[in-house]
Amino acid sequence: MTKKKQKQRKLPMQGEVQDREQARSALHKLRKAWKRASESERQAFRAEVGLQIPASSAIGERHLIADGRYLLPNTIKRIETILVRRRLSQDALMEELGFPGEGKDLVRALAKGRSLRLRVIAALDEWLTVQEQGDPSAGKAAD
Repeated sequence: MTKKKQKQRKLPMQGEVQDREQARSALHKLRKAWKRASESERQAFRAEVGLQIPASSAIGERHLIADGRYLLPNTIKRIETILVRRRLSQDALMEELGFPGEGKDLVRALAKGRSLRLRVIAALDEWLTVQEQGDPSAGKAAD
């Protein structure tokens, strides 16, 4: 290649490429740290950045069940405990929540950490609250 063509040839700016890689690296580090953080560390971080979790109903404080569209590990344990106690399948639970035929989505979310629709998460939140209060009429509807 001649010197003239080398001058005309535009190479990617080194600074831009490094900045993107560093940003991606920083984001990767943040995600990794978030996964490792305990719930109290996550709460402290949310408070530091100004994210407040709304106070729950008058019944008592509700637990955060999901981070965005992904169920938290303690929520998965709570759901599985109730499913075993009530002898419900994931399909039956989704039908009880008003999402018939979508049990596979819940299976994937519980087993592999896949995402759920926000409406499903909201319905699960209400369902968990009712189940943990021990509402006897809730368990008899699907049995």
